[in-house]
Amino acid sequence: TTHTAHWFVERGFRAASLEDLPPLKREAYNHARKSKVLVKNLAG
Repeated sequence: TTHTAHWFVERGFRAASLEDLPPLKREAYNHARKSKVLVKNLAG
């Protein structure tokens, strides 16, 4: 939901595209669910 996405954004995640995911995660992505892709840089 948009509320859930907002919670992640508040904690440092950012919206991303499917192409930003590693290949195995991209292949496992369920297009029927239309989930948002969020990423966070853990390197600092």
